[in-house]
Formats: sequence, structure tokens, C-alpha cells
Amino acid sequence: MKVHFISVRWTQFYPIILAEQNRFKQEHPAFKMLCEITEVLKENRLPLIEVRESVDFILEAAEGNITGDLIYITNILRRFQQQFHSYEGSHGPLEGLPRATIDEFRKNLYHFARGIRQEYWLSWLQDIFCCQVGQALVSCTQGLPDGDLEQRLFIAAFPEFSFTDFLTNDLTAFYKETVYKFLHGTLPNDIPRTGAPLQTLAQLTTAYRTANREVLIFAGTIMWKTARLYYNMAPVFFQGACVYVWEKQQISGLDGKSYQVRHRHPVSFGRNATYHPQHSMYMAGPLTVNFLGQRGFREIKPVFGLNIFGRTVQFAITVCLDMNDHSIIGSGTADIHILIAAGMEPNHEFYYANICARSLFLYCDSVGGRTAMYSLRDHTLLLPRKIVRKWTNMDPRALAARYRSDPTQDIVTGIYIAPNIEQI
Repeated sequence: MKVHFISVRWTQFYPIILAEQNRFKQEHPAFKMLCEITEVLKENRLPLIEVRESVDFILEAAEGNITGDLIYITNILRRFQQQFHSYEGSHGPLEGLPRATIDEFRKNLYHFARGIRQEYWLSWLQDIFCCQVGQALVSCTQGLPDGDLEQRLFIAAFPEFSFTDFLTNDLTAFYKETVYKFLHGTLPNDIPRTGAPLQTLAQLTTAYRTANREVLIFAGTIMWKTARLYYNMAPVFFQGACVYVWEKQQISGLDGKSYQVRHRHPVSFGRNATYHPQHSMYMAGPLTVNFLGQRGFREIKPVFGLNIFGRTVQFAITVCLDMNDHSIIGSGTADIHILIAAGMEPNHEFYYANICARSLFLYCDSVGGRTAMYSLRDHTLLLPRKIVRKWTNMDPRALAARYRSDPTQDIVTGIYIAPNIEQI
């Protein structure tokens, strides 16, 4: 099969996200209201009784005349109203509750409000990626010959930290429940971004799929947290679903509050799992463990296989600093190895010793917006010595030059389409 590589060039793509984020907050009445409620609860600007009364008043006033943006506003407010009714049904009217109890409920209600805000923003953020990558896929397929029967795999890659909470420039983590909905395709989609229904990455993998064309998406990483712990997860989408997830192992200060992330405990599936010989367990959160376990995987590892055109293709995924530790990949091998990063310039020989690909190495980094597709078949990248066709024979200067070279003007803003098409 022939492999095409499409990736996000972050320096060009990031301004699109910031502009859309600002538009979402300022111009869309429902989301603007949601942001205001979140801040009111966070900063304790109004007594909870007044918040409840405001919710009830708006819903009563809108009764029988719910049209346009009011539909989205009332849908959100009903979720708040349900929270108030449920809490007061269990604890009694707010007017008679102690101050400490009220404060605890306010805190819970703030997290509830922020969770809703996360869901809507993540839906929009996903749609932004889908629109730009979808246009790139159109450009790729339009350039193919009429009657093309080649088996083609289109791989799209996003950089590390692609999916973070509002505001995106803070690298803020999503709640576990929000990311669960993202992975399973159950985020709300009732607030259109461009007038058209919101798209999901899972849908994007099928929109351009034919008998001889497949789309595979390495969706960068998504930041998420539990009450105490932070995670940096890399999801993979294929044939209409999220098919794999992997979490960064070498944690840095960017991956959440360092004193919290360093206390993550390694986990596994149990005694029937197969472990890396140098790691009895990998560090993984409950989302990863449950996700992979429910799909029949018996290992937590960065190498996995997918059935593509009737054959199993092995993929390896590495997130940024993990590239420095050979033991994370270990003895695993793959047809295609992909690096998703935020500052891992390929300019050291030891770096290439950690590539486990038999054919292709794909590189997507947010720093500088650089991206590249490397092949073992490309002898122009090899050192001038005896060729044994292994990544350790690659010339760091030649690979770094490709990494640094500026491609032609993007056909689609913020999206890089690799000029080379490789056979595996």
C-alpha cells in the first residue's frame, strides 16, 4: 500500500484555534452564558439561591417560545436546574442549609458547569481540526489519477497538547468524564460552529474511505486529570472509532502540576498481561486501562496492530520525551513509527537508535510547526558508510535538514501535506 502523510503545522494552526475560541466565547449566546455562569460560581459573585432563581426565571420566561439560540441556552440551563432539584431533593431547600454545606455544593456545581463548558469547547475544537484536515484530504484525493486503484493509507497527525481545556494557551487539562465522551463519540453536538453539524474525528476517518482508501488519525495528545493526577494521552482514530490510546511516560512540568504527575502509580491488566522485560508495568490512568481492556487488548504498550486492506500493519507511537528512553519501546517493532511532540528536534544520532520502524518514521512537532515523513528506502538520508538500512545509519544532518525545510505554501491553512508518498 502507498502511505500519504498529512499533519498539523502548529504555528499556522494555533491562531485559528485562538480566534475560534474567542469567537465561541464572545459571539455564541449559549456558550457566553455558560462561561459567565462558570465564573460566577468560581468567584462566588452571587448567592446560590440567586443563581437558582435566575435559572428558573429564564426557563419560565422561555417556555413556549424556544427558538434559535434560545434552544441551546435552555438545554444548558435545564441541566443546571436538574442539579439544583436533585441536590435539594436529597438535602432540603438551600435556604435552610448550613454555610459549609452550601459552599461544598457551590464547589461541586462549579465543576459541573466547567464540565459542560469543556464538552462544548472540545466539540468545537474537534470540528476545527476536522474541517482543516478534511480539506487537506480533498486536496490529496483530487490530485490522484482518474480510476486510481492503488491501495492508499492517509495518515493524519496532530502535535502534542493539541486538545486542552479553555483557554487553550494554558495547557489546562480536561476532566476525566469529558475525555471519556471524546473517546466514545458522545460529546454534545447541538451548537454548530459553521452552520453545519459538528464533525468528529471518528466520522472523518470514514468520510473519505473507499474500497482502496483508508484514513488513520493520530490525534496528538489530550490533557486530562482526575481529582489529583494529570495525564497526557494520545488517541488514535480509524474506521469510525477511537481504536487505541497511549499515555506519555516521561512526565515533564508541562504535563500537569509536577508534584502530582510524579506520584502516578504504574498499573496493568493483571497476571495474564505481557509486560515489557525492563518495565513490569507502564504508567497508565483508568481511562487507558478501561479503554484497552474493553477492546480486548491484553497489553498496555506503545505498539499495536490494525487490519488494513486485509493485512496487519504494526504502529508504534511515541510522545515527546519518551523518545529519549529506548526501554519504553523496548524490543517492539512496527511498520510505521510516529513521534508526536512539542520540542524534540531530530538532530542527535542516539535519537534514531530509538526508532523501531521497519519502513516509515513520521514526525509531528508543535515547536516551529515542523513535520516530516522519513523512509528507510530513502538513501539520500543515510550516512556515507556501509548501508545496513537501519535507522542508526541515518544522517542526523540530512534528517534535520528535511525537518527544517519549509514546504511550499500550504494549500490548507495550518496543514502540511508530505511531498513524498511511500510504499510499505
